[in-house]
Amino acid sequence: MTIGLSSPSLDTLVETRVETGKAIDFHYQSMEISEASGDKQGIVNSLGGLSNAYYSLGNHQKAIDFHAQHNELAKAIGNKKGIVTSLCGLGNAYDSLGDYQKAIDFHAQHNELAKAIGDKRGIATSLGNLGITLEKLDEHFNALQNHKKAKAIFEELKLDHMVEHCQNNIEVCTQIIATQRRTPPPLDDTSAPESTIDWYEKQR
Repeated sequence: MTIGLSSPSLDTLVETRVETGKAIDFHYQSMEISEASGDKQGIVNSLGGLSNAYYSLGNHQKAIDFHAQHNELAKAIGNKKGIVTSLCGLGNAYDSLGDYQKAIDFHAQHNELAKAIGDKRGIATSLGNLGITLEKLDEHFNALQNHKKAKAIFEELKLDHMVEHCQNNIEVCTQIIATQRRTPPPLDDTSAPESTIDWYEKQR
């Protein structure tokens, strides 16, 4: 029974990777055509597609390389929406690599530019992504505030699936914060036994 249940998942995974490989081939071909015709916007689109495809394959460093090219060319042609998209991708890719400070920097840039161009979904997305990165740094209170802000914007935009996603993150952060508040203070050589007893009394 276990083999029967797991086989479709494996088939789906293989199929997804094959389809992603085809997408990568398509984006490379499209980029060559765009380069030959001098279509800079077409190149930007292809770079964005390649970065997303490599990210989905788990090749985060290659995704970063293409996001950076995407960002640079989008800036050169004044495509602010493309810049926003690339900043979002860079933040997520660095988060996946565990470089959380760089991720935070790109999330902040994403948020700032999204505000400047009035992109509410981009603002909410950057806040949510920042919250996720802060959770990994155990900054759950700050993460919670970002998830709440993101949820409010997604509610305004009537994006129910994103509202649900934010709510899940809010619940996780809330539970962790509550647990941390119930954790007794550590004892050291200078701690009086009464201090821990007093703490427990306050929690009752």
